[in-house]
Amino acid sequence: MAANNWYWIDGSAYCPACVECDTPAIDSADATRGPCTSGRCACCGTEPCKTYYIAVYEGFNQDTIHIVEQFEAASDEAANAYAEANHADLDWYVLDSDRENINV
Repeated sequence: MAANNWYWIDGSAYCPACVECDTPAIDSADATRGPCTSGRCACCGTEPCKTYYIAVYEGFNQDTIHIVEQFEAASDEAANAYAEANHADLDWYVLDSDRENINV
């Protein structure tokens, strides 16, 4: 999912995938851009992005969680894919907005 900007037209939200594809749901020139919010894409029903965190354990006994990055993704699967693509050098965990490990 394209970062934080969805397309908005007449109060309806459209996800980037439905606007930036070969057969767009709306003309991007007619829309405004805005951050992910609650609700769903008027075209495909995708939920807006959710907040996730990349975390690592550190400390003498690996007993301290350190948040490396906060980011937004459309799903747990997308969040894991983002972590794999951008933090391959870390022994990372992905936490949801409640700071719970999504892979437990």
